[in-house]
Amino acid sequence: MQVKINGIETRYVLSIEGGMIAQQFTLDYPSRADTLTIADTTAGTPPEGRAVWDQRAAAARKDGMASRVPATLSRWLTPGFQAAHPEAVEQVREVLTNTLPEGYAMPCEALRDFDLRGKLGTISRPTLAVAGRRDTGTPPAATQAIADAIEGVQFEMLEAAHLAPIEQSHRFAALLETFLEKPV
Repeated sequence: MQVKINGIETRYVLSIEGGMIAQQFTLDYPSRADTLTIADTTAGTPPEGRAVWDQRAAAARKDGMASRVPATLSRWLTPGFQAAHPEAVEQVREVLTNTLPEGYAMPCEALRDFDLRGKLGTISRPTLAVAGRRDTGTPPAATQAIADAIEGVQFEMLEAAHLAPIEQSHRFAALLETFLEKPV
C-alpha cells in the first residue's frame, strides 16, 4: 500500500502479522536475512491475550470487515493523525474494508497461537525494533521485550499508535536509513 502524507509517498505493507513473519523468517533462514527490522509487533501472544484474537476472528466472520474497521483504526492510528491526514486514513480504511473476512480471521488465529519468545535469543542479525508509544493493540512493552531478548538491538519509540511507520513516516525512514547505512 502506498500512503501519501504531506506530499510524501510512503510504502507500507498492511499485514496483521508482518513483524511475526519477519521474526520467523529470520529464525528459519538466518543466512538469507542481512538485518531484521520490526515495528509494533510481539514475539508471541500470552495465554491471557488469546481470547482477543478469537473474538476478532469471530466478529469478522459473523459481521464482515466493516464491523472491524472503526475499532481497528482506533488502535492503529492516533486521533491526531486521523484528524490531520484523512486521506491516509481513508486508504487504510479501504484496505481493511476490502479484506475478505476469512483473510482477516485466519491470521487472527495464527497470531493467537504464535510464540517465538523462547527462540529470540538465537537471532544474530542486526535488528531495529520500533514501537509506537500510543499503540494499544501491541503495547510498546511487547516490542521492547523482543529488543531485550536479541543481543545488540536498536530500540526506538515513536509518538504513534500501531502504524508507527505511517504516522511517523519521516522519522521511521530516518531511523531505517541510519540503521541500514543507506537511503530508503
